Amino acid sequence: LYHHLLLNDQDGTIQGLALQRIKRKPSLESVPILIEFLERSHDIALKREAAKILRIQNPRAPKYDPEATVTSQIQVLDFWRRWWTQNQNQR
Repeated sequence: LYHHLLLNDQDGTIQGLALQRIKRKPSLESVPILIEFLERSHDIALKREAAKILRIQNPRAPKYDPEATVTSQIQVLDFWRRWWTQNQNQR
């Protein structure tokens, strides 16, 4: 439910609440949803929060900065896609 709200609701308040719920119980299942949210969203504050939740899965991962260059953002998202591919079966 929260994954659906995060990706499909355009209300930043609803998305923020969905992120709070996901943060309470982060899981590997949330990784591709958070990656997609980072790609789609234009809300810098929500993207920062999503990036923090993503790093719960791998604290050593590079930090995603929604105000960095597009190239930098793409590199971090590529890292997460590769990480997800390698770790998705560990659920």
